[in-house]
Amino acid sequence: MNTVAKAPPITAEQYLNFKAPPGFRDELIEGEIVVAPMPKPLHHDVVDNIYSLLKEGLQQSSFKVGTAINMDMREDYSMPVPDVWVMEKARWRAALAENAYPKGSPDLAIEVMSRANTRNRILQKVRLYLKNGSKAVWVVFPKKKRIEAYYPKQEAPSVHEDVITTPRPLPEVRLQLDAIFRIE
Repeated sequence: MNTVAKAPPITAEQYLNFKAPPGFRDELIEGEIVVAPMPKPLHHDVVDNIYSLLKEGLQQSSFKVGTAINMDMREDYSMPVPDVWVMEKARWRAALAENAYPKGSPDLAIEVMSRANTRNRILQKVRLYLKNGSKAVWVVFPKKKRIEAYYPKQEAPSVHEDVITTPRPLPEVRLQLDAIFRIE
């Protein structure tokens, strides 16, 4: 009988000393360092479109829109990196003042699917974001031109193929999926 010993989870402190090879990005998900190639042009353009649309729609609000930064969920041995995120400016300022990664989940986390992401890995991140305080998580499918929106206490995602609206407590911003998937 063979016995397989499972390695203990990687801690946030250990992860912060890790350097991904050139051309790759990394994140810590439930004690495992996940390394993936940098995004390709379609992924990049969809992220850029979402970021621009949300930034314009939320510019007069108390929310900040950003891209690709670790979120500190040390209790879950996790420091995921959403492609796009929205959080209260006060939380962002607190992270700035401490020169630390934002603690917990953003109010809205957005993940764009690519070949480097498996569905199971994305769903693992969705569960992490919701567990740590996200009001919604959008999983964006550039090739299918649709978005699945996950909310706390909702069993199945809402599927959007035309318009998607930001969750409360964010101000209502309606994003046309045509604008999200517009590639020039």
